[in-house]
Order: sequence, then C-alpha cells, then structure tokens
Amino acid sequence: MVLSAYLDESELKAMDVFAIAGYVFAPHDCKRFQMQWQSALASVRPPLAKFHMSEFENRKGPYASWPDGFRHHFLNRLITAIHSNTRLLVSAAIDLRAVASLSKEDLRLLNDPTPYRFCFEICLEGVINWLNQRDHKERVAYVLDNIGRDKGKGKLESEFNQVNSNPKQYDYFRMASLTWMDSAKVPELQAADILVYEPAKEAAHKVGRSNREPRKSAMQLLRGTTAPNRKSTMIDRQFIDRLLAAARGELA
Repeated sequence: MVLSAYLDESELKAMDVFAIAGYVFAPHDCKRFQMQWQSALASVRPPLAKFHMSEFENRKGPYASWPDGFRHHFLNRLITAIHSNTRLLVSAAIDLRAVASLSKEDLRLLNDPTPYRFCFEICLEGVINWLNQRDHKERVAYVLDNIGRDKGKGKLESEFNQVNSNPKQYDYFRMASLTWMDSAKVPELQAADILVYEPAKEAAHKVGRSNREPRKSAMQLLRGTTAPNRKSTMIDRQFIDRLLAAARGELA
C-alpha cells in the first residue's frame, strides 16, 4: 500500500513567515474523503467548484455574503471530513528573517535552501519519523500544489531522482513519487490549503510578529479531539543553528 501526502504552502509577507503543511492519507481514506468533500461543496447554492481558505477567511468571492452561523457550520463540515479520513497532520514554518541573517557560508552548509525546499524537507522528515514510530513500511507519494521553479522545484526534483537511485536513501526516505498538481482539481490539496494558513499564523505569533490569539476553528483544526496525529516544526534561528552545528560536526 502506498500512502499519499498532500501539501500546500502559505507566506505571510508582512510578518516574514513561510509555511508548508498538509495531510497523509491511505488510499481508501482518499476515496471516502473526496466523496464527503464534494458533497459539502455541492450542498451550497450556487455549488462551489473548489474551496479556497484565503477567500473564505477574508469573506471574498462566493463567501462574501455568507452569515456567520452558516460559515461556522460549513467549515466544521469540512474539518470533520478532514479529521475522519487523515492519518497525520504535518507542517513546517520558517522565520524568513532568520534565513535572511545567514551568511553565504551558512547557506552553503545548508545546501542553499529556498524557504519552500527547507520547509518541504522538514515535513518529509516529520513523515519519516511518524512512519518509523509506528513501524509502518509503506512508501509515500507526495503531491504538492503547483508552484514556479524559482521556489526550488527543480532542486527538489533532482534530489528525488538522486534518492531513488541510491538504495540506502531510497529505503530511508520511502518516497514513492513527487508531483505537483492543480489544487482546483484535488480536494486533498484544498484541505491542505485550509490547514497551512494556521501553522503560518502560529509561527508569526511565536516570533512576536502577531498578537492575535488562535481562532476557535483553528484550535479545532489543529488540536481538536478528532484531529489526526501531528508533526509540526518551527524553523527559527535556534533550529537553524542546531542544523549548522551538525553540518560542521560540532554536535556529539
């Protein structure tokens, strides 16, 4: 059996925070989830072709006239579909000011990561740790929302090919595939779009650039009683310094 991880990205430019987040599904989870998701989108008038969290959050487009009670009910329906069909919530958020403070030598030691590639690779480690903790032997197909090549897509594709050509790395990373798709056609990516907004805001709060407390719907999404297992990482200067120390051989 091959599991699937669907990931999306979000950048809060005013707060210098970037994040990638998403969910891991089993094959039968995906089929049931797609039916529940499409049923929810079809239940409104006019029916929604897709769900986009930033428009919903800012009351734009088809969500502009929705009353608060209906908004709450609809979002809860989507969250229920997510929680009842996902195995793992994984996220990584990065402080862009910490990255900007790095020297050229530091960046070289870290293999010149873009924020996108940095966050993806930390999410990948989170999935691997989860698999190992549960002694799962499955491989994982990674599906990401479409991006431009300037974010590090080409480097990720090259690294994926290198991993699959090295037996030891192939066994360690257990990546079945790496693809980019249009979220308008993939409900699982729309679920990731709902999620990724929250780790980004959490990160902004942690680094002191936001005073807003998490919304109730965010708490339900991330830590509700029905939420899946969670692997989340904050890539701040402390975290980066530990990676640099390891790269220099300074850690025991």
